[in-house]
Amino acid sequence: MELNQRYFFWSVSLLALALFFWLFNPVLLPFVTGGIIAYLLNPLVIRLEALKLSRTLSALCMLGVFILLLCLLVVLAAPRVYREL
Repeated sequence: MELNQRYFFWSVSLLALALFFWLFNPVLLPFVTGGIIAYLLNPLVIRLEALKLSRTLSALCMLGVFILLLCLLVVLAAPRVYREL
């Protein structure tokens, strides 16, 4: 394969991938967000498992703590954002 053909192939592939992400952005965003949250909370779940808790209970505890912290952040930040707007 010549160099020009490689550039053309990868350019078209990148364009197709960008088009895919642009078209399916509303559908993919929750999955990507969930994956990032799971990736960040996994080490804490593993530590709770080391303390002899089941993985299900550990994951539920971490999700509960995460949701509580997220709600606390919204409650504390919302008045300031409202005043700034």
